Amino acid sequence: MYSSGQVMRGGSRIPDLLDTLRQEYDTIGQEMSVYKAQRDDYERKLEVQLQEMTVMSATLDEIQKQHQAIKTRYEEEIKYLRMQIEASGGQVPPRNELASSAPVKSEGAATGGLLSSDLQTQRSTSLL
Repeated sequence: MYSSGQVMRGGSRIPDLLDTLRQEYDTIGQEMSVYKAQRDDYERKLEVQLQEMTVMSATLDEIQKQHQAIKTRYEEEIKYLRMQIEASGGQVPPRNELASSAPVKSEGAATGGLLSSDLQTQRSTSLL
C-alpha cells in the first residue's frame, strides 16, 4: 500500500506538527496570562470604584441628614418668631408677600439706629 518513501515523509511531518502544536499551546498560554492580568486589573479598578461609591453614598446621606436638621431648626425658629410677633400685636405678612417685596435692609442702617417700634411711632405721628 504505502511505499517506504511515503511512510518516511509522513513520519518526518509528525515532529513538525508537534512543534507547531507546542508553539500554539505556548502562545495561547501567554495570551491567557495577559487576559488574566487584565481581568485582575479590571477587578481591582471595579473594587476601588465600588468603595468610592459607597463612601460618596454615605457622605450624601450625612449631608441630607444635616440639611434636614438645619431646615427643621430654621422652621422652628421662624415659627417661634412669628408667634412672638403675633403675641406682641404685630402682624406677619403672608409668605408670598415677603418673597415679592424689596429686600429689607438691616434695622440699624435703615432707621439710622432707631428701633422698629420707634420708627412705627414716628410714622404714625407724622401721618397725623
